[in-house]
Amino acid sequence: FEYVHLSGEKTPFLIDARDQGGISRYINHSEEGNLEPKLATIGFVTHVLLLTKKSIQKGEQLCYDYGPAYWAHRPGPIPLGT
Repeated sequence: FEYVHLSGEKTPFLIDARDQGGISRYINHSEEGNLEPKLATIGFVTHVLLLTKKSIQKGEQLCYDYGPAYWAHRPGPIPLGT
């Protein structure tokens, strides 16, 4: 997920849990994911919220679009079914 200022300007900051992170590091990439990242600033600390775009069934994979800046530094995603 690439951070974007409220003004819409991109920043050099990315979320990348390749080497460490909490349970959210297991949320996968999909261009049509069921989660949508939003930013919320509370007490001068910015948080990333992952909001559902639709009802999610038990056992369904959680996904969101990591964005082009993430893939600029990694090999592209592997298509499902390969």
